[in-house]
Amino acid sequence: MGIELSRETIAALKERAGRSDRRSDSSEMEANSQGIDEMLASTPKSDDPAVREYLEGMNTPFAGMIANMVTGDGSEAKGFLGTIGSLLGGKQMFAMGPGGETFSFGPKRAPTKAPPPASEAEVAAAEAKLGFRLPEELRQFYLEVANGGVGPGDGLYSLKELLAKWREMTDEPVGPRGQKWPRKLLPVHGDDWDLTCIDCDSGGLVYFDVEEVDYGGWKACFKDEEQSLESWLGKWLAKPSLEEKAKLRAERPAPRQLSDSDIEAWEEDHPEFAEYNRRAKAFLMTPEERAAIGLPETGWEEKVWEGLDLSKIKHPTPGYAERRKPRGDGEQ
Repeated sequence: MGIELSRETIAALKERAGRSDRRSDSSEMEANSQGIDEMLASTPKSDDPAVREYLEGMNTPFAGMIANMVTGDGSEAKGFLGTIGSLLGGKQMFAMGPGGETFSFGPKRAPTKAPPPASEAEVAAAEAKLGFRLPEELRQFYLEVANGGVGPGDGLYSLKELLAKWREMTDEPVGPRGQKWPRKLLPVHGDDWDLTCIDCDSGGLVYFDVEEVDYGGWKACFKDEEQSLESWLGKWLAKPSLEEKAKLRAERPAPRQLSDSDIEAWEEDHPEFAEYNRRAKAFLMTPEERAAIGLPETGWEEKVWEGLDLSKIKHPTPGYAERRKPRGDGEQ
């Protein structure tokens, strides 16, 4: 008998399998993510013309969309993100916001519990098609925890998915020079050719990274990942939940902010920064106000910095006013 999952690990995995919001990383993202409408509704808004002009002038192809999100109705962003969702073909993609919130691109779905465990007959049928017995840890997972859908990412493959991926990798040589996939290296998790596999002889987990073929050749694509399924799943079980991460962020002291005193002290000690700040105010002016100080209607963004070497401008850090040395011996 080979290596087996511990009873503690099985119990923890079964508990996760019964929770729609924790059975996999994807299900947790689904449960805690905001859809496009919620994301747009939570975006800070402004009706200040100067803010609109600043956003529209950013050096990014998405400047207009960002400006529409902040100063408009968000229709441009909604259309763009909706297009991304349709291109995903029903698959969800997630992104993290600056505050740790999760956004969903693609159709918003309610998470579901994991499928029930497979029967002994189903496991035996899969083994017959493979031509060899599954490692004991993997058999336990399917027989006692779930028929897939639990674990990192989208969870381990179901028996059906496992067989399909194994056939994809073994029916024809998949190496760049006709190299065959190791017959008893069983893909159990991953997307496309970004795979975590279990070595059915040793029980160790191997990560297959097809991109390595361009650097180290076919053999370099196979990297040892974990000694056992137990340790691989154990690391996943030990990770904090999104809720726990949010709590840790909330308890973390807020970073110190730059104060008006810091800026004033720095300007006194660094005249070039004071001049930089004076000129930067043009970006908050209306076109009429800029014209009144002699800036042209077009090309003013470059004109405003003429004669000032921006590469030499140094900026203050929070707390400078308190750390400041006596005048004449200031921070440089």
